[in-house]
Amino acid sequence: MDREILRFRASCVREIRRFFEEAGYLEVDTPVVSGKVIPEPTIDLLNTTIHGAGDGPGTPVFLLPSPEFYMKRLVAAGSGSIFQFSRCFRDREPLSRLHSPEFLMLEWYTVNADYIASIETTEALLERLCTRLDLTASAAAAVSPPVLRMTIEEAFSKYAGIDLCACGETRALRTEAERLGLTPALDADWPELFHLILLSEVEQQLPVGRPVALLDYPAQVSCLAKQKAGTPWRERWELYLSGVEIANCFTEMVSPAEVAAYFKREGTELRKAGRPEQTDESFPDIYDTRHPACSGVALGLDRLLMVLSGSDSIAQVMPFTLRYGDAQEKTI
Repeated sequence: MDREILRFRASCVREIRRFFEEAGYLEVDTPVVSGKVIPEPTIDLLNTTIHGAGDGPGTPVFLLPSPEFYMKRLVAAGSGSIFQFSRCFRDREPLSRLHSPEFLMLEWYTVNADYIASIETTEALLERLCTRLDLTASAAAAVSPPVLRMTIEEAFSKYAGIDLCACGETRALRTEAERLGLTPALDADWPELFHLILLSEVEQQLPVGRPVALLDYPAQVSCLAKQKAGTPWRERWELYLSGVEIANCFTEMVSPAEVAAYFKREGTELRKAGRPEQTDESFPDIYDTRHPACSGVALGLDRLLMVLSGSDSIAQVMPFTLRYGDAQEKTI
């Protein structure tokens, strides 16, 4: 066990907590299981069964992939701006230096704010970590603000030679993917082609010596982010440190009708794929005309610690890691 890594991890969590408390956020603690969830066809969920004192079949529940499901309920109930360190779980993650079936998420919601305000908050958080933690020169450079802001449209043009606005149809984007030497699945839809190009071409060429945020994702990529009025883009960004995707942010969709439409659409996709029924049909009811404007950020804390410490994988900064197909826990 590397005690220095444990100390570094504790110091990072302590500084983050102080940052949000000093900024007026309330720390919250929410469940990690639920019988119903927000439908996300791109995420496979771990599940288990909770049994009562009797001999009944028990209640099936999911281990949550993020605290979003409950944190949004708190915001809707009037909690104000909140943050949380949460254990999160995802099944069928690829084996890599960046993935684990269990990981630590930092998530925060800022009321009366949009995604641009959340970039500024994130920059202030990174600045605090750079000044309060003992970082190497290369690690400090990789996370030091300001964040380089680039739209997805600009990034696809610069790094893949693709005009996304001219590729609104699946066939056009497939042609561009094949031009790049990629081999998408025959039945790949537009969002799948978009992500294939993003991961294979765009992300690989992002600057690694400073923080980078890709802003304004295509509306065709379904998510609970607000759409920019009069544009084909959603108010969303993803943050990269040392070329690693660290955080995801939305200006949250708070229109009851739009949230309900999202749940219906994504729930249908889950059923088509034969996935277990998991959609909480009542969730859109938390939104009404009184719901405040809000921006939410989800940040992978293990990945952040990996970059801050100059480590090669999240396994090197996690106290324990569990590998697939292997019952042996590994300790740092």
